[in-house]
Amino acid sequence: MPKFESKGFKKVYWLYILAVALIAAGYTDFPLISYHFQMTGVVLGGMIAIFYSVAMGVDAISEKLIIKTLMDICKIFRILI
Repeated sequence: MPKFESKGFKKVYWLYILAVALIAAGYTDFPLISYHFQMTGVVLGGMIAIFYSVAMGVDAISEKLIIKTLMDICKIFRILI
């Protein structure tokens, strides 16, 4: 069996792997995560709803920040054009 070495990978490779991992994590929906939490006993049953509400709050705040940033970038490009 051949040996695989992880030495020598460039920074761009690790950034790509990080991006792929974050995209894959984004596709995991909350019902699947809550099922896993309940079956493994990582989180108590009543705390799952609190986790969900915190996740939705973080989602709403991050969406507003991302939209504002994108709108600012679009304004900059309109000025340059």
